Amino acid sequence: MSEATHPQQPIQPTPQQPNGKKAKKPVYKRVWFWILVVIVAIAIFSKLGSGSGSDTSTASASAPSSTSASAAAAPKSSAKATTSPSPAKSTASASTASSSASPKATATTPAVPTDYLNALIKGQMYSDSMHMSQQGIYDQLTSSYGEGFSAAAANYAIQHVKADYNANALAKAKEYQSQQAMSSSDIYNQLTSSYGEKFTAAQAQYAVSHLS
Repeated sequence: MSEATHPQQPIQPTPQQPNGKKAKKPVYKRVWFWILVVIVAIAIFSKLGSGSGSDTSTASASAPSSTSASAAAAPKSSAKATTSPSPAKSTASASTASSSASPKATATTPAVPTDYLNALIKGQMYSDSMHMSQQGIYDQLTSSYGEGFSAAAANYAIQHVKADYNANALAKAKEYQSQQAMSSSDIYNQLTSSYGEKFTAAQAQYAVSHLS
């Protein structure tokens, strides 16, 4: 009995490149390619890491210098602030000076009426040339037969006349003594009389006490 013969499978020929050469593997499938990629990646990361570290160190090194510069400038600015005058104080001093000066300015603001000044001129003349008493000057200024000033103007005048009424009384006493040969008692009465010179009792006594 004869054995059954199986048909043989045809043998596939190995594909070959033209000119009888084998096909090469792609580059990314080769071991040396990935080794090179790893080396390049390590080099890049190490370079980036060193660059950021240097930037950080530079920033940290510059920070203390700026801080020290500002710290050094601070005392100068504070010293200037201490020595410079305060505007608030200056303003307060100016307002104080103006407020203290204002009462004086207000006190001298009202003008003295002309009649008052004229009455004062007349009163000073009666005291200097005629040696009149204060009451005598007032009566002469207000008399309708005299100067005819108002009572207010006459009061202003006798308050501002510069006179020594003791000396005026003595001058009048000497006139009565030399011109009319009057006694001391008569001179006293004439000096104090409301119809005479109208000096005060003290002024009249001063006058007769100093007659020679």
